[in-house]
Amino acid sequence: MKKIIITLIIGIIISLAESQTAFAASSVLSASPQSGTNTIGTAFNITVKIDPMGNSVDVIKGTIVFDKLSCQSITLVSGPLAIVTPTCATPNFVIGIPKGTSISQNLLTVSVKGNEVGQGSLSFTGAKVIRNGADVPFTSEGGSYNIIAIVPVVTSTTTEMVVPTVVSTTSESSLDNGLQIPSGVGEFIPTENNVENISTTSSSSDITLVKENNGLVATAFEGFSNIPNKPIIGFLMVIALGAMISLIYYNRKNDKNTPDKPNLMVGF
Repeated sequence: MKKIIITLIIGIIISLAESQTAFAASSVLSASPQSGTNTIGTAFNITVKIDPMGNSVDVIKGTIVFDKLSCQSITLVSGPLAIVTPTCATPNFVIGIPKGTSISQNLLTVSVKGNEVGQGSLSFTGAKVIRNGADVPFTSEGGSYNIIAIVPVVTSTTTEMVVPTVVSTTSESSLDNGLQIPSGVGEFIPTENNVENISTTSSSSDITLVKENNGLVATAFEGFSNIPNKPIIGFLMVIALGAMISLIYYNRKNDKNTPDKPNLMVGF
């Protein structure tokens, strides 16, 4: 009886050990990265790799399946040998690893683009992991990728208000007497080309009437060109001239009528 119990215990222990060993031997065929977000129409890379989980493997085979992803290229990495080389048109592969490997090994680099907005995926079908001609237990892990629309770039524009700057410029005109006056004022000063000189004589001094083409502008005594503010002075002198002519006319008229009446203009 004791022998039977001991035999059962040993059998249970051996079974547990074998199941643990089988679980530890399961290799993993996977895509990396297994997730991500990419814009539609933008290419990104996915790596296909094998992790033997500590056991030696030497051949990996299968077919890559694309869902809402457009294959751009499939490239074999350095090291493994392609027994059957995959392409985008026929993504079947059989890859051998010389002398086998017990550590994680990259196999393929796959370039893809998202076809439409939503979830795109890469997975495997018909896959096998082989060691010394025998199939090795394995699991496969594909990748799922979020494909989003292209976000338009909004360019910020700044409108600047331009405040005009008033620049004071002064052009100078020269008069015969050497004085400098701002441009524009000279337009009111008669010159030889646009005036007609009319001379008259009084008993006290010479008076010159200056008549511009577009109207009477100023009247001046001799030496008037040396006086500043000529338009104003000239206007006042026109008034004074008119008053003087009126007085002269009045005195002469009175002299004819009353010879003995004194002349009011004496002294001018």
